[in-house]
Amino acid sequence: FHDAAINIKLSADFDISGKQSIAYQIVTPAVEYDEDGEWTEYNEETGITIFPNTKFVLYMKAVDMAGNFAIVNSTGIVVDNQNPIGENDTPEITIIPEESNENGFYNEDVEVDITVVDPKYLDGEANDAGYYSGLNEIRYRIYDAQSKEEFETGVLLSLSNVKTEGAAFDKDTLISSWSGSIIVDKEYNSNNIIVEVTAVDNAGNKRVSSTNDGDIKIDIDVPIISIEYSNNDVANEKYFKGYRYATITVTERNFDANRVTVNIIADNMAKGETVYDYEKHLQDINNWTRVNGVTYKTTIPFKTQAFYNVSIACTDLADNTLNQAKPVDDTKAPFEFV
Repeated sequence: FHDAAINIKLSADFDISGKQSIAYQIVTPAVEYDEDGEWTEYNEETGITIFPNTKFVLYMKAVDMAGNFAIVNSTGIVVDNQNPIGENDTPEITIIPEESNENGFYNEDVEVDITVVDPKYLDGEANDAGYYSGLNEIRYRIYDAQSKEEFETGVLLSLSNVKTEGAAFDKDTLISSWSGSIIVDKEYNSNNIIVEVTAVDNAGNKRVSSTNDGDIKIDIDVPIISIEYSNNDVANEKYFKGYRYATITVTERNFDANRVTVNIIADNMAKGETVYDYEKHLQDINNWTRVNGVTYKTTIPFKTQAFYNVSIACTDLADNTLNQAKPVDDTKAPFEFV
């Protein structure tokens, strides 16, 4: 196998009779060998030049001055300078993660389908009637695009290690394509997971392709919600003389205020009083302060005279759900009070 144009030199030992001629035939899948067919006279000065994207067997015929001749041939030569590509016009190697949820996230292991094709080329152009050297090795790695932490590496195809499951062989036992899948473990738990695949053919051509940053976002963490109040001066376990203000803190990497579920019931209100629109407040991101990259805070008032029943839940963009906020230590009557 070769990845650039090659020049072939022919020679023979004619012993005492001396040389009469050396000729050759180049046999490709489109041209059959014929001993009685046309032979090309060999030029010792120029040799024989073979350009890329050719697959052939070379036959040589040497004739001495007595008319004796011998015919020998190569076992097969492939000249290939085209990198392995993917299906159709997709970038080089096809890498397709399984379908995510509607927000583009996963909270489980992710199966990723991979297909690698060594293209057929003829005279420098893609052609189904052309030639290729065949795939030799395919490797992958999984890493975090932001931190650069490498989670996993592996070998998908290796001729040297006789690892060929998923390979498609042609009649010459060259591997024209490979297809299979890998699993991205949910424990990698990152919004920046990259799957990178490297393919090398028998001529040494190499192509590296990967998913885009953001194609695989895994979040297995349930949101953390805490609630604390400004007024904890309680009487008889649930009665308060003054207003209460609740500070709600959500710790969540993939927070969406619209996915905060609010169920605050105010019963037995005094005549003519109205209750605050808690749902509108909590589902408006503008009412939240981002404390750091993953923590958000907001404050809601309890000023109407009523018996309150409070429930606040949150589902993140990966569909992880916490069904009720947790009170901060020493918070009195966090969920039912008057």
